[in-house]
Amino acid sequence: MSFFGRLNASIQLIKESWRILKKDKELLLYPFVSAVISIVLLFAIFVPVIFAGFSTFNFWIAFIVFYFLAVIVGTFFTAGLMASANIRLNGKDPKFSDGLKVAAKNFPRLLGWAILNATVGIILRTIAEGDNIIAKIVSYILAFAWSMLTLFTIPVILFEKKGVFGSIKRSGEIFKHTWGESVVGQFSIGALFVLGFLAGLFLIFLAYLSGIFSLFAIVFVLVFILWVILYLITSALDGIYKTALYNYATKKKLPKGFSKEFIQNAFAEKKKISRGFV
Repeated sequence: MSFFGRLNASIQLIKESWRILKKDKELLLYPFVSAVISIVLLFAIFVPVIFAGFSTFNFWIAFIVFYFLAVIVGTFFTAGLMASANIRLNGKDPKFSDGLKVAAKNFPRLLGWAILNATVGIILRTIAEGDNIIAKIVSYILAFAWSMLTLFTIPVILFEKKGVFGSIKRSGEIFKHTWGESVVGQFSIGALFVLGFLAGLFLIFLAYLSGIFSLFAIVFVLVFILWVILYLITSALDGIYKTALYNYATKKKLPKGFSKEFIQNAFAEKKKISRGFV
């Protein structure tokens, strides 16, 4: 399949992920609750540091603690989102509590994955903050490669009950069969958020140029609310999209609610190519 063919298939899958999200709006609760808890953690960790007297050492300790806890919280609720999306893709009507129950049952493995993922993130961030431009470029490349390699780690942990390293290996195998849709899908969903964020910045800038403070304040508040909504929507779409790709790649079973011609065509030509090299 050509690049534009993959792009079209991925866009259609995103559209149908949106249709599933409209059926189960409670899926938005997972990124919402995750964000609220992360904000509470942010204040709970950094406010005491500020009042105790700011220092670079204290700041970095607080940052590392917050980062690890935020990753653990994000991983848990992403797992809940994917678990609920999987229930919907198999024709049932999930509740918010259903996803939390699945995530809770797999919490030890999710915790291990979250700690490993956060550790890798800290290492790559440390490399990127150096003055060496080559090191920065390498860290960005490694970060992208790591994110793609581990794209399906959470669904593997949830649905195949593998350990952390086994799940990473399995995720890499699945990615090999879905690399086009995975990359294009991640880029497309990410682009939706970036475009919405930039559009909001532009509106805020125009309001600032007006010189009317009340207008600027109103626009800023409205844009911030829209950013929050956009974050929740794109986060939920991302979880549904990954879960749908995982289902079809591993079960060769068409997820309910998705168009057969798009998701099957997305893999059909790739199978022919793979057989040609065997």
